[in-house]
Amino acid sequence: MSGKDEQLHLLTEVAAMYFLDGLSQDEIAGKIYTSRSTVSRMLRQAREKNLVTVSINFVPGRNHYYENKLHDLFGIEAVVVNTADAADETAESVCREFASWIDLNLSSSSVVGMTRSSMIYRAGAMCQPKVIRRNVNFVQLMGTESRTSKQVIAQDIIRQFADLYHGRAYFLDAPLVFFNDEARDELMKVPSIHQTLALARSANLILTSLPRITPGDENHIWNGFVTQEIFEEIVSSGGVGCILGRVFDIHGRFLDIRLNRSIVGADIDVLRTAHVAAACYGAEFAVPVLGALRGALVRTLITDSDCVGRLLQLI
Repeated sequence: MSGKDEQLHLLTEVAAMYFLDGLSQDEIAGKIYTSRSTVSRMLRQAREKNLVTVSINFVPGRNHYYENKLHDLFGIEAVVVNTADAADETAESVCREFASWIDLNLSSSSVVGMTRSSMIYRAGAMCQPKVIRRNVNFVQLMGTESRTSKQVIAQDIIRQFADLYHGRAYFLDAPLVFFNDEARDELMKVPSIHQTLALARSANLILTSLPRITPGDENHIWNGFVTQEIFEEIVSSGGVGCILGRVFDIHGRFLDIRLNRSIVGADIDVLRTAHVAAACYGAEFAVPVLGALRGALVRTLITDSDCVGRLLQLI
C-alpha cells in the first residue's frame, strides 16, 4: 500500500470513528496517539476529499439555516423552503412564500416591473391582499415572448396583478427580440412602447425568475426568436442564466453578444435601482442563481433547499 493510500485509509478510519461510532475528537486522538487538533484537521481533510458526505433530512417548512447562510455569503434576503418529495409540492411552497412576500412588500404608488414566469403567475393566484394599495403600476419589462409558448405570456401576468391590487397595467406591445438594430430603435420610439419603457426605468420593485440556459427548451422566453446556432454561441460564451432577457455568466457579468443587444425591453440599469425579487426552485437552478448572486442582480431570493444545497457545493 502506497503512502497516499495509507493516508486515505487513516482519514477514513478517523471519520468512521467520529461519524459512525460517535467518539469525540479527544477519544479518537487517544486511540491513534495524536492530538485533538490533528484529529480535527483529519476530519476536515476527509470532507475535502469526499470521503465523508453529510445528509440532513430537513423537516417541512422554512430553512433558516440556509437563509442565514445566503445572507452571510451574499448579503441578500432569502426565503428558503425545504424541498418536498414531490416537485409540485415544492413549487407550491415556493410560490406560497413568494405570494406572502409580494403582499408584504407591495405598497401604494409602487411601480412594479414584471417578467414572464410561471412562478409569478402561480404566486399571483395565491396572493391575498389584506390592505388596499392605491396607484400601483404594473409594468411589463420585456417585449412579448412567442405566442406559441404553452405557458402564460407576460400580459396575462401583468393583467392578473393589476386586477388583484386594483392597479394599472402597462404593456410592452413589441416582440422580445429584434435583431434589426435600426428597426428596433424605431420600434422603441412608438409612443405606447416609449411610455412603458420610461415607466419601467422608475420601477422600485421587480418580480422575476432566473431562467437557466437550456437549448431546446420549448418554454424558454427566447423560444421562437433564437436559433440553435445562437443558443450554442450563448453556451460557448459562458452563459448560465438570464434576467430581463439578457444572458449572464457564472460571475453575474452580462455577455457581450448580439442577443443581449437585441432585447426589446428595460435597460439592465434598472436592476441596480429597484429591489429585485426572484423565485425559482430545484438543484438545476443553482448555477444561474449563483451567477445572479455573485453579480448582485438579486436582492431577495425565494427558493428551495435543493437549489441552495447545490449552490453551496459550487462555491
